[in-house]
Amino acid sequence: MDGHNISRRGVHYTTLPTDDADGDENNLIRSYHYSATILENIIEIKDVEGSHVNHRRHYINYVISVVFVIICLILLFLFDFLNLDIISDVRCFKNNNMAVYDKNNQSTILNYDYNSTIKSVHRIILFGDSLIGRPTRRYNLDTNILNRIRIRYPHLSFELQATGIDGNRILSLRRRMCQDVINKRPEAVIMYWDSDVSDPSIDYIASQDGIDRYTKNLIDVIKALKSSSVKYLAIAGPNLLGELPEGENARDKYLNLYRQINQLIAEQYNITYIDIRQAFLQADIDEEWNQYSGYLTQDGEHPSATGSKIEEDLFYKQLQLWYKHVVPT
Repeated sequence: MDGHNISRRGVHYTTLPTDDADGDENNLIRSYHYSATILENIIEIKDVEGSHVNHRRHYINYVISVVFVIICLILLFLFDFLNLDIISDVRCFKNNNMAVYDKNNQSTILNYDYNSTIKSVHRIILFGDSLIGRPTRRYNLDTNILNRIRIRYPHLSFELQATGIDGNRILSLRRRMCQDVINKRPEAVIMYWDSDVSDPSIDYIASQDGIDRYTKNLIDVIKALKSSSVKYLAIAGPNLLGELPEGENARDKYLNLYRQINQLIAEQYNITYIDIRQAFLQADIDEEWNQYSGYLTQDGEHPSATGSKIEEDLFYKQLQLWYKHVVPT
C-alpha cells in the first residue's frame, strides 16, 4: 500500500508503505502526540526558568542601584561633615534661571531687578549662615538696613538681598556663591557666619588641617568676589558662643583664633573686617551680663532683638562709609 501523508501542528509526515496502514498511522499519531507533549513541557520549563532568571536580573539590578545611591549619599555626607573640598577651583557661569528664595527658605529679595545695570542700581547682598538668616526672618534685618540706607542717601537707588542658610560653613558658602551672589551682580557684599567654629568638633577646628581648609576656602571666595562685579566687600564673624565673660565659654579660644584668621585675610586682600564679636563682648560688659544667654543672644549664639540691632547698626555704618561719596549716575 502507498504511504499516507499526515499533518500535525503544521508538521507533515509521510508513513511508509505497509499492509496495515491504518495501524501504522495510529501508532505514528500516538507517537507524535507523545513527543509534542514532551516538547511543550520542555518549552514551559524553559519559560519558567527564563522568568526566574529575569526576576533575578531585575533584583540584582535593583540592589546595585540602591547600593550605589546609598554610597553616593554617604560620600556627600562625609564631604560636608568633614568639610572636604571637592571643588578644584571657583568658576561661575551665567544662569538665566537663578533660584529666588523667599523668607521661608532663609533668603529675601527686596526690590530686585536683575536686568537693571550696576550704574543705576546699587545692589547689596548679606551672605552667610543663620547669623544672617535668623535675624532677617525674626527682626527684619534686611528691611531695616535697606530703609535706613535709602533715607540716608535718597539720591541713590538701592536694592538689598539677605541670603543666610543655617549651618553653612565657608565651603557651603563657596559652593552657592555663584548662584546666590556673583550671578546677581551685586555692588556690595557683607559676609557674616560662624558655623566653621560652632559646628565641627573642637579637635577639627583646632587642627592644622581644619585651619588650612578654612583659610583656603575663604581666600577662594574673596578672590572670586573681588574678580566679579563686587566693588565693596566686608566679612564679619565669628561672634559669640555663650555670653559668659570672655574666656569662660567653651569655644572662646577658637572664636578668637578664627576671628584673627579673618582679620588677617581681610587685611591681606584689602577688604573690610567688621568686628561684631568685639562689639558684643563690650555690650555684655557694659550690661554686666554674666549668664550664658538672654541678653544679646537667644541661645548663646543667635542674636536676640538687642543683638540684631547691634548687627544692623554695624552693617548700616559700613554701608554709609562705602556710599557717602557716591553720586547718582
